[in-house]
Amino acid sequence: MGQQIPIFAVRGNDPPRNSLFRMLRDMWIEQGASEGKRRKSKDLAVLLDVREQAVSQWASGSDRREPPWWAINRLCHECGRYIEMRPDMVKIVEL
Repeated sequence: MGQQIPIFAVRGNDPPRNSLFRMLRDMWIEQGASEGKRRKSKDLAVLLDVREQAVSQWASGSDRREPPWWAINRLCHECGRYIEMRPDMVKIVEL
């Protein structure tokens, strides 16, 4: 039997943008709470210059909408994180 191909090295398997966005959104909200700021999805919509509905859809994956990479990268920047991607995994890492 041959060697198994890692998940993200298989055609059609993309990184999970919705869950990455959702985790980063939660980190951003928690980061605000630790700084004494009460952040909401509405505040994130203002930061990203998008409708609040887009933030909700990107986090939930409803309507099969995925967040654009620029939004994920913006949240990485705001949270002091980056995304590490390998053929077999994707994770959010602290700078």
